[in-house]
Amino acid sequence: MKIHGILDCERRGDILVMTPEGAFNLEGMRLCDERIRAAAAPLLDGDWARLEDLRRVELGEPAAIDLLVDNFRWGAGAGCRAIAFVRTRKLHEGIARERLDDLDCEVGYFDDTAAAWSWLAGHGFGDGA
Repeated sequence: MKIHGILDCERRGDILVMTPEGAFNLEGMRLCDERIRAAAAPLLDGDWARLEDLRRVELGEPAAIDLLVDNFRWGAGAGCRAIAFVRTRKLHEGIARERLDDLDCEVGYFDDTAAAWSWLAGHGFGDGA
């Protein structure tokens, strides 16, 4: 099956910056899961954070969303202590709050990346870039 959805994933110090685009199917999300885990590998010996820029992503199929939730849970168990979501749609925030409310890390929701970077810096991550 063809992969739907793309992910730009980069590490900036102790922060993983993810910029997904499009609507993800399960195959696309499996690839993202692998890329996120590989990008996080150098950070697993300490605390780290995620910045998720959701401004260009659409909702994916339910199985893809389930896998993404599993990835967030894996991250929280592997040292991720803060997640900053940049969103334009309150729907993204609603889904995240519903599915990640028991996650063992700090979660913040922002309208722009500058606010997200500042929040992460306030939690001891990155340099506020």
